[in-house]
Amino acid sequence: MKKKKMLIVPIFLPHEGCPYRCVFCSQVDITGTRYTADEKHVLDTLKTYLGPDFNSNRASK
Repeated sequence: MKKKKMLIVPIFLPHEGCPYRCVFCSQVDITGTRYTADEKHVLDTLKTYLGPDFNSNRASK
């Protein structure tokens, strides 16, 4: 059986649970907004990268 190649999908979740405010990562300081990525946003990003190979049932586990 052929082994599937692992794919790394870059999803940036700024300030999600981090107590620090580093200048390179603090989106509140950089953009002035507090946005929290919800599940729909993350799944939509995965669909964009993976296209027809994306399986939301597998990804949400």
